[in-house]
Amino acid sequence: MSARSTTPGGGVPKRRVPLSDALMLGLACGAVAVYIAIVGILPTFDARWIVVGVVSFGQAALIAIAVGAGWATALRAAPLKSLTAALAGLVAGGVAGVLLALLALAMQMLPLRRIFIALSPILLRTLTFGLGAPVGGLILVAGAALLGAIGAALALASPRARDPLLVGLAFVVVFGVFQELIQIVLQSNAAADAARQAFYSWEGLEPRGAAAIFVFASAASALWMGAPRAGLGEALAGLSPRRRSQARALRAAGLVALLVLTPIVAGSYIGQVMLLVGLYMLMGMGLNLEVGLAGLLDLGFVAFFAVGAYATALLTADSPHALASYTPLPSLSFWAAAPIAVIASVVVGVLFGIPVLGVRGDYLAVATMGLGEIVRIIVQSDMAAPLLGGAQGILQIPKPRIGGFELADPVDLFYLTLIASGVAA
Repeated sequence: MSARSTTPGGGVPKRRVPLSDALMLGLACGAVAVYIAIVGILPTFDARWIVVGVVSFGQAALIAIAVGAGWATALRAAPLKSLTAALAGLVAGGVAGVLLALLALAMQMLPLRRIFIALSPILLRTLTFGLGAPVGGLILVAGAALLGAIGAALALASPRARDPLLVGLAFVVVFGVFQELIQIVLQSNAAADAARQAFYSWEGLEPRGAAAIFVFASAASALWMGAPRAGLGEALAGLSPRRRSQARALRAAGLVALLVLTPIVAGSYIGQVMLLVGLYMLMGMGLNLEVGLAGLLDLGFVAFFAVGAYATALLTADSPHALASYTPLPSLSFWAAAPIAVIASVVVGVLFGIPVLGVRGDYLAVATMGLGEIVRIIVQSDMAAPLLGGAQGILQIPKPRIGGFELADPVDLFYLTLIASGVAA
């Protein structure tokens, strides 16, 4: 159970004992498992299925900890024989399981929930497989030890045998954890919804769907690893520097095109999310002018966004709060109101900047934060409610139109925001 390794200074070789490494790594991984159980992470994870009726997110976390303990131990014991490294992984996983079993035993014998409210009877049943601490704890230790040995075997296995398996498992985890988002995307058309029903129930990823995803991802990974790619690498290496630069630019353009076209395929929900991302991109670029380039620490930058948004709403809305409802001014289109909203934001910024730009550093930060709070309080106040709608805001704001086409869908608005971000950049 030992191997020879040289000291950093190249002196007399020392003998490394993998058993001590296994104990230390097992204790470390077991402490992590106990910690996530005590603070409530594990019970929260356990309430969410990865594969319905088979494995929950919490169970997957414990499996990953035990496998990781064996994997790390095998890497530390890499110069040794495979059997010795596997035994070290077995010990590491078993030690991690012992700590969890001791926690389960303490939960059963002591009123620990008075201190740690996350240590519920449900968690105890999960850790002991519903059999109680003595019997269930022994099963937990044996299972963790077996998983540690599996982790060690995976670490020592050849990439061609190991990587397709890991890729398949990773795809199952991703499709299980993000099942709500994936199901929303797949409901965008009838064909995709039929595939969703074949893979998912409303509780999550079904076992048959998980099996199909695992087989497909593993097979694709194996084919990719076996495909001859040296010819492509040699062809790229043989290109001139200008051609290689063009190839890299073409690859980058393809990735950008993929991201840009994603909302069309994914549907309105993803379009709405990416629309919000685009709005924050605009805000980030504006804030970079003040903080990044001018060096002015502005904590109230969102106030100028609010001025522009309310100016647009007052000029375009079809509601009693619009200026057209109580002034001779006609209602404007989005395109006519946008320049006016920009000018209004600039005017507010200049008026605020005249007295404030005489201060620097933390004082400027406090002053700009005060501006942001002033704008927020005013627009939500009852005093300004007859003009600005109060907490409800201004409703019935028309969407932008291009000719006879209305940009009503979140996907359409995302592309408008993307173009605006490009112009701002």
